[in-house]
Amino acid sequence: MRNTAGDITDTAVQVQAVWTTKDPIEKVIAYYETKLKPAAGSEDAKPDERAAADSSQAIVSHDDSSGRPVAIRVILVNTKKTSTTLVISRAATESETHVAWVHYQVFTPPPTLDGKLLPDVAALGLKATDVPVDKPVVVLLIDAEQRPSRRALGVLTDQAGALKEKGVSVIVLQAGPMTDAAYAAWMQETALPFPIARLKDTSERGLSAWGATSLPWLLLAVQSHRVAAVGFPIEELEAKLKELAN
Repeated sequence: MRNTAGDITDTAVQVQAVWTTKDPIEKVIAYYETKLKPAAGSEDAKPDERAAADSSQAIVSHDDSSGRPVAIRVILVNTKKTSTTLVISRAATESETHVAWVHYQVFTPPPTLDGKLLPDVAALGLKATDVPVDKPVVVLLIDAEQRPSRRALGVLTDQAGALKEKGVSVIVLQAGPMTDAAYAAWMQETALPFPIARLKDTSERGLSAWGATSLPWLLLAVQSHRVAAVGFPIEELEAKLKELAN
């Protein structure tokens, strides 16, 4: 999906599956209606139009079998971002119950920081001298307990000397969920040549503030902390720096 400026704002995905079972259709219908019914304590509506306890979700179950040689039950589950349809059917002459499932979901990517200013790092306990405004800054967000992040951190550490010679500042942000004890132990074991801080919010919302969709995540900011490149592999850092120099 694109906005009026042509920028991609959402990505939609549709998946579907079909399966059969020897179970009678009544048992299959009962299974899914029980699985999808509102939580205990909510106000149940009629079986044909039932609202879930979560007001953002609506469930509709409709029988379309009357006067037909096939039993059909259609179950719809809708939220703001998803739509799921189950069609359960079985003809009088069939020996199996047929289930068709279609799921549609809209994913909204976090706002990119490309072309924007870096978030305030002072709130993370970093000093202004750690990210001088007159130098390029590399920001590496990691989950120290995951191998891909540790590898990216190792590659960046190997380049520490060369980056310093080029006048490039580097900060590392621990952005994955980690206990206080594990973080303290990791900090003692890790002798990094860069300033390091820890995100206070490591949820999806916290990562979104840095435009991160996965970890590790790299940001490259130019002078005045304006972001020039986001989400690129660590192997492309040297090339990105050369682009900025030209």
